[in-house]
Amino acid sequence: MALVPGTPEFMSYGLRKSLRSPKTYVQSAVDNLSSFYYVGQWAAVFNPSHRSDMLKDLRSCIAGPSTWRESATYRITSQISPKLSSDRRDYGLFLQCCQPMLAEWQNSIISLTHQFLLVTEELTAHSDGKIDSDTHRSLFLSFAYCGVADFAQILERNGASVARYGKLDS
Repeated sequence: MALVPGTPEFMSYGLRKSLRSPKTYVQSAVDNLSSFYYVGQWAAVFNPSHRSDMLKDLRSCIAGPSTWRESATYRITSQISPKLSSDRRDYGLFLQCCQPMLAEWQNSIISLTHQFLLVTEELTAHSDGKIDSDTHRSLFLSFAYCGVADFAQILERNGASVARYGKLDS
């Protein structure tokens, strides 16, 4: 079992899974980007401006085991509508305003994860099973920069939706 510092609620799925595995796990830039996403998701879900039983259940799932968190993430990104008044009543205006950004951001991280795994697999296959430290550093940085750039574009596209919260809430 690996000893990894951090808060499990904000760890990537792969990193949380590694806590229960005897295999060595090398944390990637995609793990860090996923952690950043989960912090944002936490902030949207635990915003104190709304209380309801549905939101209380969602908060329990977010703070629970990784399978519960993944289920809650799916609910947030795929089932909550930014337009339905019933979702506003159930989950609150802030989460509803954040939903489009969270959905796009999560999809971006999933895509980046798949790309990372493909590149890592290909590099490992061509280097006798081990990636040298310079290549690993370059890989880490290129995916980190790509993920941050993706987030900046997503924030630019969806910032108005999140900013709408202040106008609708007043």
